[in-house]
Amino acid sequence: MNETAQMHTLEGFVAAGVILMMVMLISENTMIITPQCELGMDVQLQQTAIDVLNVLDIAPDCALQFNLNLTEHVAGYNLSEPIPQNNSLKPLDTEISNLLGDILYNVDFVYVGNGTITNDTIANGTITNDHVIMHGAPIENSMSASRFITLYNETGGTWNISSNNVQVVEVRLIIWQI
Repeated sequence: MNETAQMHTLEGFVAAGVILMMVMLISENTMIITPQCELGMDVQLQQTAIDVLNVLDIAPDCALQFNLNLTEHVAGYNLSEPIPQNNSLKPLDTEISNLLGDILYNVDFVYVGNGTITNDTIANGTITNDHVIMHGAPIENSMSASRFITLYNETGGTWNISSNNVQVVEVRLIIWQI
């Protein structure tokens, strides 16, 4: 009987066992991540919304068209105009459109009552959600980002804020892609 053939067979079994053990060791100690394309797109979309609000908040330092920051846009909002897409927010709509490109969006202003907060009490405790810029109905996978803006009497606009009160407005940017 040929002993070298038996030795090669044993070497083959040992090599197969070593390879099998290495595969098991590697597969047990590593994470296998399946592609989550939709989740990745959602995260990217939400980060885009956050970035747009951040850029608008520091607009005078940037090369934006109207040289207004987000606070000045919100202060310029005319509370008496009942319809979305009103003339007082056309500059904000243009800036967001330039920053987002093909992405669809809506903007809401959320504030409490007539906006006066005095000595830690809220006057007229109703929450108002104004849909100020509308470009359609958001779809199921829309994302939103918000930024809080504090308006003072010195800010101006039509908010009618007395000298010792502040107005806090949440600016919500809802974005989606089709």
